[in-house]
Amino acid sequence: MVEVAARWAQDEGAKVTMFGNGALARAAFGLLLVLSTAGVTTTLLPTAPAAAAGVAPISLGAAQLYSVHGGTGVTNAGASTISGDVGVSPGAAATLTGFPPGLIYGSTHANDADAAAAAVAIRAAYDDAASRTPTRTFTGDQNAQTFGPGVHHTVAAFALTGTMTLDGQGDPNAIFIFKVDAALNTAAASVMQLTNGAQAKNVFWQVVGAVGMGASCTFVGTVMSAAAVTVGASSVLSGSVFGRGLVTLGTVTITTPAALTISVPTTPTDLGSFPNKMNGSVVSGALGAVQVIDQRGSAAGGGWVVTVTCTAFSNSGGQLIPASAVHYAVGSIGQTGTATFTPNDPNNLTAVVPALTASAITGNNTATWNPRLILAIPGGATLGTYTATVTHSVV
Repeated sequence: MVEVAARWAQDEGAKVTMFGNGALARAAFGLLLVLSTAGVTTTLLPTAPAAAAGVAPISLGAAQLYSVHGGTGVTNAGASTISGDVGVSPGAAATLTGFPPGLIYGSTHANDADAAAAAVAIRAAYDDAASRTPTRTFTGDQNAQTFGPGVHHTVAAFALTGTMTLDGQGDPNAIFIFKVDAALNTAAASVMQLTNGAQAKNVFWQVVGAVGMGASCTFVGTVMSAAAVTVGASSVLSGSVFGRGLVTLGTVTITTPAALTISVPTTPTDLGSFPNKMNGSVVSGALGAVQVIDQRGSAAGGGWVVTVTCTAFSNSGGQLIPASAVHYAVGSIGQTGTATFTPNDPNNLTAVVPALTASAITGNNTATWNPRLILAIPGGATLGTYTATVTHSVV
């Protein structure tokens, strides 16, 4: 999401005007339009999400695309489906077994440089989580318990025999960190559920002991164990499983949210100054780099589509510049991997419309572009500061 602010000022003769972004601009008689970004978010976050409720996120670094990583090995039994990468390090390459029959949509890294870098990143993430100051302590079976954002700590083993709820309290960036000083065990058919905006990619488990998930359980978050991890047959995990020991999988489904991501500029950007622009003029400015990273490998299937939409520009007096007057131009595209990228360049951002389409994908790929917003100043527009919100999504 990019909030774009436009300030118009009229000047009877030359003078220096201070604008909302702190820049000085000298304007002749007429209208001066200054566009600047007032804040940036994205509907699909890359790597680490923004901090929420005072809790900083955990960065997974080189491990962000991994669904499974084992220190001494990874073994799979059955037709598991794993969306991201699978790796072993520092264990021998031969300790990664069971694929097939298991299906890996990402890449396989058997004690190579990539797996080694991921192991270092996982250890750093584990240590980061371990260093966090708890905001809540708990013990015992967490059946029927609800947790809000924060750092939750137990000195004993973690147990779940029924349903546990993570409540995002309306914040999609809410961070949940669980510090477990012993083992973690979930019973067969136990469930972790997300409500009120909570997202699996924002949940982190730092576990000193071994992790055991019962058959047919539902689990969310990134599990980082200093020991072994076992995931029971028919379990469904939204997140990642990292263990310094052996990671053992039944016939499981693991979906790692970061497999397809979109990112936009993370700091405000000045889109430019346009002196002497009157009603009926057309002005434009660059939003900054937008990037899609697709690490789904052969699971990418039919490709992906970036959509964009824009609210109407409005000022404090309620006057509007409609989103139908806003044109989005993709421009040149930098790419990696094999894919065909087709700009759609929509002329009307009132509804959610395609901006860029990727097709004919044969593996991992990225696309980076610096789009321009082209704005037609309508007749009757008056002085003031106009703001709007531009939102990108990828599916």
